[in-house]
Amino acid sequence: MAHHVKRGICFALLIMASATTQASLDCSGSHGGFRFQTDDSWTGTDNIAMLAADEPWLPAWCRAVMARNYGDDREVDSPEAAGQMLAALNLPAQLIIEAAGSDANRLRVRERTQAARELGIFGAPTFFVGEEMFWGNDRLEDAIDAALCAPPDHDID
Repeated sequence: MAHHVKRGICFALLIMASATTQASLDCSGSHGGFRFQTDDSWTGTDNIAMLAADEPWLPAWCRAVMARNYGDDREVDSPEAAGQMLAALNLPAQLIIEAAGSDANRLRVRERTQAARELGIFGAPTFFVGEEMFWGNDRLEDAIDAALCAPPDHDID
């Protein structure tokens, strides 16, 4: 049972991490329809998710972004929208937004985007079970099945 719980937690964290990757992609590019963003425009959702990577409020942040964007069909990627979502989570919005926009945090986002590129990630959500990549919501159940059937020592990233 504990093994399945650990797998579930790893898988849930991966789903949330994929939101960071999605925010770092632009679908208007010429390489297969996708282009990795390299500019420094304010992309708050990914910057804040990167800042929160080791924070207990990361899952709540990811749920808030997804609910606002996909559930409510409202804009999420502006300082104002981020401030509203952070405040709704009872977090210090202005302090987090400033830290998320710091040079050090933005560098971490660019490094993570480069790591995604090197893994062949081209969209979100993307899941890995061992070295097998699953891309898209339509592959989520396949990825879960693969994770549940993987040997206990098999990496789930």
